[in-house]
Amino acid sequence: MRVSPTMEKFQNDESVDEISFLVPFFNFFYYLLLIPFKTVLDPDTNQYCIKTHCLHKILCPFFHAMVVFFMISFCVLSGLQFQTNSEPNIVTVFDFVSNFSSFTLTSLMIVILWRRRDKFLQVIESTRVTSKKTKTIKTLIYIITSIASITWGIINWFILHDPAHYGSLHTFDRCIMGKNASSSSHQLLSHHCPNILVNLLHTGFNILLVHASIFYAVAYGPFLMLIFTLGKLAKKFTDELDITIDSKIMDIQKGTELYRNLKRKTDLITELYGNGLLSYYITAVCYYAEAPHILLGKRGDTEKAIMVYFGCTTSVLWILGAEFHKNIQETVLKWIAVHTGNVNLSVQDRLKLVSLSNEMAADPIALASRYFCVTYQQFSSMLGLVVTYGIIVFQLYNGPSRREAAAEE
Repeated sequence: MRVSPTMEKFQNDESVDEISFLVPFFNFFYYLLLIPFKTVLDPDTNQYCIKTHCLHKILCPFFHAMVVFFMISFCVLSGLQFQTNSEPNIVTVFDFVSNFSSFTLTSLMIVILWRRRDKFLQVIESTRVTSKKTKTIKTLIYIITSIASITWGIINWFILHDPAHYGSLHTFDRCIMGKNASSSSHQLLSHHCPNILVNLLHTGFNILLVHASIFYAVAYGPFLMLIFTLGKLAKKFTDELDITIDSKIMDIQKGTELYRNLKRKTDLITELYGNGLLSYYITAVCYYAEAPHILLGKRGDTEKAIMVYFGCTTSVLWILGAEFHKNIQETVLKWIAVHTGNVNLSVQDRLKLVSLSNEMAADPIALASRYFCVTYQQFSSMLGLVVTYGIIVFQLYNGPSRREAAAEE
């Protein structure tokens, strides 16, 4: 069997190592006390294992409880908009569904971290990729994750003090700290507590909220890490199939084994993160339905920046996920076509190719949830929903009735 120059170079280079992109990503948040364990590579067995510390066992449940608590508060506050807000009902529905989906995804991630560690380790093992620059990759992941976490923390700090940002940490902060309470209640609080103590408690509470909000990156970040990993796995898979295509001996068994090995890896990812991907999809559709109104309307610059940031991130995730599916499909179809054209192919091997083609059509290799696969068709349908809902929301906000009401005021 002919070996490609790339594979030959890898085999002759002793510096080649394996890495899972998820490991440095999650270990970063371990040091921020948001992950209860650290994933390390055992040099004796060459397998990943989990290590933790008593401090993390104590503090992580506290921070996770805070995360769940204010995510539930977001859902409750969004539900209260139905009675207290004069905005169109469809917008309040989108806000509520978006917040509830985010809460679901966050809760699923917490369940994975505490209850599904064995499956978590299996996914990490299955997503190990070969690279000559493992140290560089780790450093880049740490740097990018640090920048993203700091930026998200700063954004939430400003949102916390932005009275115009509804459904945000600011609203939650006002409700918890009693800023919406009656003047008598506020005077009673000031009478019993020195102002400096109240300010210290208030500032400390804000810091804890901002720190807990960084868990948002823990919930959504793994999908980006998985997309980059799948891209690496797809490159390795296509290279190995190209080797079999260029070979004089048509090795059907080898090709089907490569396909099923990659399929097992994506199935593990689907089993662990499939429901989270569904929540991500629902959140994206409902959240970006307000994009035209936020970007073209008179909304704050902070809110516009957040919309652009998450829009770019979500687009990268779905486009790269769809590209992964497309590359695998085209490579396998090419491999099947080349082997089917061999007149010396046995009947048994032809049946294997037909079976593989049917399996690929019914259950393709892709980043998937239980209800859909991330493909270009799915991405285009998702984009169509976002555009349709976005036009409806924009018209409700800026239609003739709205302009007439504004003119009358």
